[in-house]
Amino acid sequence: MAGGAISWTSKKQPCVALSTTESEYIAESLAVQEAIWLTQLLTELGIEGFLRKPIPIYADNNGAIALASNPEFHSAMKLIAIRFHRLREEVAAGNVKFVKIPTADMAADGLTKPLGKTLFKRWIIQMGLTVYKNALNG
Repeated sequence: MAGGAISWTSKKQPCVALSTTESEYIAESLAVQEAIWLTQLLTELGIEGFLRKPIPIYADNNGAIALASNPEFHSAMKLIAIRFHRLREEVAAGNVKFVKIPTADMAADGLTKPLGKTLFKRWIIQMGLTVYKNALNG
């Protein structure tokens, strides 16, 4: 809010994913649950003027976006726990929509992938962080 994070967490996924698509789908499902909870919280607090509907969920995995956006059963879905399928319901209801962004622009990757100096500097800007010491020039 006001350019800063109001909710953030980092933890292991609650299950083992057998593919990157499955892993991204599970992560997107958890992100949607958090986004809906935050929307409800802000609405209860009367701070809802800036909320966008449908809620944009930024994603860079085409397979996960396709699984979430298509209500048909896919063979890839049979191993994903039912609790993660709320994502599909929210997309179908129009409460959330996926916004495809290039992997290079995915700010969350800075939390999960090793970055070189140049990409790290770019990530700092994407996250809205400031370096107070010139530590990155050394």
